Amino acid sequence: MTFAVEGLSVSLDQRRVVDEVTLHLNAGEVLGLLGPNGAGKSTLLKSMVGLLPSSGSLTLRGQQWLEQPPTYRARTMAYLSQSGSVHWPLTVERVVGLGRIPHEPESDEARQSVLDQVFQETELASLRFRSIADLSGGERARALIARCFAVEADYVLADEPIAGLDPFHQLQFMELFAARARAGAGVLMVLHDLSLAARFCDRIVLMRDGRILGQGTPGNTLQPELLADVYQVEFAGDAQAVPPSLIPKARL
Repeated sequence: MTFAVEGLSVSLDQRRVVDEVTLHLNAGEVLGLLGPNGAGKSTLLKSMVGLLPSSGSLTLRGQQWLEQPPTYRARTMAYLSQSGSVHWPLTVERVVGLGRIPHEPESDEARQSVLDQVFQETELASLRFRSIADLSGGERARALIARCFAVEADYVLADEPIAGLDPFHQLQFMELFAARARAGAGVLMVLHDLSLAARFCDRIVLMRDGRILGQGTPGNTLQPELLADVYQVEFAGDAQAVPPSLIPKARL
């Protein structure tokens, strides 16, 4: 099952931010979206979930995605924004539980079973009844990822989900996103860490200035010459090394 983006364009303030982007997100894969700041990555994700107007085509199972009922779309695709802001002093339990809203009405037992599983796999049980307003930035980011997981969606779109996490939790949550893909979900993640992208992504899309400059396997895309074109920085290293070695050297 594939979520297809065909010729997608987005203009903001009369400026083309995403320009004729075509990509496919397949069930059972982790697709990494990489590129410099301002490349259009976040705008692309927002348009895919219908938060921004766009031209082009978004289809799932041959059906126009944005024409489907909102509840169906909310159950089918979970979206984690980059901001990580929470404006109400809710408990972590309540915040994570928001992920079950698209499944209402459901029994208390079914809801609790899902939440218990999410808290177990994310190791957030010790924070469960604390106010999210009292958490550190990294703890809050982990709670919002857990809310995303609680949706149990077929597709997960996550915008820099590990940016505020320490190395231990970066690896832990990358493993959890990969586990979602192994269970059959399609996962699209905006990342900046090239080594983690090489390690965890099945395919990679490289963006700059609203356009796709390359897409394919990590071995095909994380090459110094292509990365130099994308980031305007000279790279040295080998994406095939274990662990991957990709080091920025100097600006072009």
